[in-house]
Amino acid sequence: MLKIVSSNRQIEYPNLYREPVFISPSYRNGFLVNKKHKYFMLKVCDIAYFIFENKNTYAVSFDKTFYNMNKTLESIETELNPADFFRTSRNTIINKEAFDNFELYFNGKLVVKLQNNLSDNIVISRAKAAAFKCWLDK
Repeated sequence: MLKIVSSNRQIEYPNLYREPVFISPSYRNGFLVNKKHKYFMLKVCDIAYFIFENKNTYAVSFDKTFYNMNKTLESIETELNPADFFRTSRNTIINKEAFDNFELYFNGKLVVKLQNNLSDNIVISRAKAAAFKCWLDK
């Protein structure tokens, strides 16, 4: 409780100061997807990467199944835990669990390879290369 003394009067302000409350963000556990006219929850941990191609966004599972998403990569990125997923480029977000290795590419870029050849090589720009390495190292 904060007390202020002013001209022989004491004023108490009980609600002026409060401890800050930290709210941990909540991230998605799954996405509602459909495959062959059936809808089900695709768990985030089962998604190897998200890709935007041919004007569509897809979630690709570890078994290489493509699921059409009715969202943009930008909105998906905000709903994912950044400790688990990294936006490698304008058209790809990868799951850390899908990562296999990377190689140095020309001009400071990186070429990322996913486990079990889940995807073609993913190129990371020089501007994102340092952030990608830090993400992997956490």
